[in-house]
Amino acid sequence: MDLITSTSNIPKNNSMNRRLQLVLFLNSLSAPEFKALVYATNPPKGLLNLDSSPQGEQSYKLLEWIEGPTGPGLKEIEELINQIFPECLNLSDKQQNQELELCNQRKHLAFAIAGRIDKIDKDKLDAILALLKEISGDTSIKIIDIQEGSIKLILDGSPEGIDRLKRLFDTGELTDILNIPVEYVYLIDKYSQEGRSSENDTKPDNTQVTGNAAELLVKCLENEGVEYIFGVPGEENLAVLQALKKSSIQFVTTRYEQGAAFMADVYGRLTGKAGVCLSTLGPGATNLMTGIADANLDRAPLVAITGQVDTDRMHIESHQYLDLVAMFSPVTKWSAQIVRPSITPEIVRKAFKLAQTEKPGAVHIDLPENIAKMEVAGAPLRRDGREKSYASYQSIQQAAVAISQATNPLILVGNGAIRAEASDALVKFATELNVPVVNTFMGKGVIPYTHPLALWTFGLQQRDFISCGIERADLLIAVGYDLVEYSPKKWNPEGDIPILHINTTPAEIDSSYIPRVEVVGDISDSLEEILKRVNRNGRPEPINVQLRDEIRADYQRYADDYGFPVKPQKLIYDLRQVLGPEDILISDVGAHKMWIARNYHCERPNTCLISNGFAAMGIAIPGGIAAKLVNPSRRVIAATGDGGFMMNCQELETALRLGTAFVTIVFHDDGYGLTEWKQQNHYGEPSFVHFNNPDFVKFAESMGLKGYRVETTKDLRPILEEALELNVPTVIDCPVDYRENLMFTEQAQQQKVYSLFASNIG
Repeated sequence: MDLITSTSNIPKNNSMNRRLQLVLFLNSLSAPEFKALVYATNPPKGLLNLDSSPQGEQSYKLLEWIEGPTGPGLKEIEELINQIFPECLNLSDKQQNQELELCNQRKHLAFAIAGRIDKIDKDKLDAILALLKEISGDTSIKIIDIQEGSIKLILDGSPEGIDRLKRLFDTGELTDILNIPVEYVYLIDKYSQEGRSSENDTKPDNTQVTGNAAELLVKCLENEGVEYIFGVPGEENLAVLQALKKSSIQFVTTRYEQGAAFMADVYGRLTGKAGVCLSTLGPGATNLMTGIADANLDRAPLVAITGQVDTDRMHIESHQYLDLVAMFSPVTKWSAQIVRPSITPEIVRKAFKLAQTEKPGAVHIDLPENIAKMEVAGAPLRRDGREKSYASYQSIQQAAVAISQATNPLILVGNGAIRAEASDALVKFATELNVPVVNTFMGKGVIPYTHPLALWTFGLQQRDFISCGIERADLLIAVGYDLVEYSPKKWNPEGDIPILHINTTPAEIDSSYIPRVEVVGDISDSLEEILKRVNRNGRPEPINVQLRDEIRADYQRYADDYGFPVKPQKLIYDLRQVLGPEDILISDVGAHKMWIARNYHCERPNTCLISNGFAAMGIAIPGGIAAKLVNPSRRVIAATGDGGFMMNCQELETALRLGTAFVTIVFHDDGYGLTEWKQQNHYGEPSFVHFNNPDFVKFAESMGLKGYRVETTKDLRPILEEALELNVPTVIDCPVDYRENLMFTEQAQQQKVYSLFASNIG
């Protein structure tokens, strides 16, 4: 179908109709599309001023030239338009009297490119076309103009391929690759519906709110797709609570603000959408701080909303008043106060955009009580789509060369790869190149633990199998790795291990982490492009692959260990046996976290959540609630020490009230086990770390939950299996033998692990 014509409806001699139709079409184009068309028609220099004059005025100037004595004429322009915008618009007589809307059904992106060639021949042209196809992928190329000295092309292709070409032009690399001076490149229809990564449902809720600022705030939250708000009611957020009664958003009343923040934290980490928590001013807001800081350093998107005193009380000493914007600034990406009702939509949209943009984190909105009650008319802002960015061609080439030359490369993958949904690309990359993979605590499941190249988790602050593997690597390929998880000074103190950085953001500055190459862009795309260019033919199998047998043997030797109290290795082994590949384990922080990190292995991303950026105690139980709300059909276990359990155990009432049935297992040792482990390592004795505990079974029963106590190791697995089938939250009290902590340290200090490894590789 022709773009300009449904010509059967237009009399052939009616040039006024055709001229009107063309004017309407030109005025309907977006600015990028209009510029691309102007480029293709090649009007005289100086005729148009695209940067300052209105497009309508430029359209008439362009049309006058087209119809003039030096112009190409209407027919040629229509043919050109049909090449650039295929099957996009079908104009009828009825539409001629309306302003045309852009076509929303465009199937492909178009990409205009022009280059100067001293001499055109078929071989040269074929080489250029082949290079363009290689760079952009499966692309259709139309030659719209070719003459001595120049060539003009229109390309149709995938958004990823077209964006990559545009990026290469922007950096000047396209000229070097094609070996011709590329004079002009323009991307048409940048926001095509096909193949574009964007936020869900970006259409705004244009419902005009006429009410108070709190009602407008809630409408903006609905527009952002908020499902739950976790929080504690208070006097200064009464207007917001009242507005929520008429909202589709479910308010989850928690027993403590820290629990609310942890729930929002884990919700954000599991979904990629900002979790929302709410508190009143003063002490309510300070109680949020730990959970907000945890989300910020664990890279979980979160928006915290606090009530505040009236604005006319802020300049004097006032009951419960703190400068919350200043207080939250160090632990958030952005902290702001709504100072006028009319700016509410802008504040909310910016908050969610910042919270969900790499690296994601926490954002704070402060709403004074008098502002919340003020009348306002307004509507939510449109949620702009999130575009992918692509790595430079040069960095991809350099990365491919580095991997091709490496003898013993090793992949270190972190949580950034999970956020980027790069698991499939990573597995393909590692498998085809035969490069082993280790993951950080928060990178579990990016590669299935059953994969023959998976060397499991790295980051224990002790010398372990993986430490030996890192030392022997002659290239560390860091994919989605974040320095906040495990400092490179721990594994590369001299900075002598060559590093290849592949991530969506540039590498942070650290003297022990100075990459030889940085590949910054969409992780999946970067891995795929590097893979196309790597040649490891004839390279020996990396030495680190041989670590796999030693690691597996160490893991399996606790399968039938029935000593009591339960060894942490055995407890975690049984957890893995009773949970399916899609089920979720939430770890609190303590000695058990180190054992879970080392011994609990995952088939899927986001099935074992460990706080390892801020590493806050008390996250497991609130996190279990959030995990069950997000994934009600999956089984969930919250693993916690007795110290962490007592920090937020009150939220088990919240779990019961919500009907979120999950299992909490308490690693019971009557002390702060991780601190004692470190005290023993440093000083040879513990200090101030022991305490007494309540009867955890009776505690659970007093809340209406089910409680269990493990009295023999053989009872553990049957209890777990029974508890996971119940429709109420359960608590399992399991005594744990943390003498294993020091035994592991002694083994590491004696370098037994290293000896095993060294003897295995000769």
